[in-house]
Amino acid sequence: MEELIVEAYRAAATKEFFAITIQVERLLKKQYHCQDPRRWVGTGEVRRALESKGLPIESPKDSA
Repeated sequence: MEELIVEAYRAAATKEFFAITIQVERLLKKQYHCQDPRRWVGTGEVRRALESKGLPIESPKDSA
């Protein structure tokens, strides 16, 4: 799952957390059936995975 989250991070238009989570959702929809439990990823898991990899996340006020 961490690999998918990192892939979403790299594919996101911006490094804002919201943009990254939207990209995670898109990738999950492509890879897993809607009833597959692997598709149910929380925002906390996304944040932990990004932080564990040392990937910076912008807040909306940072990008303004």
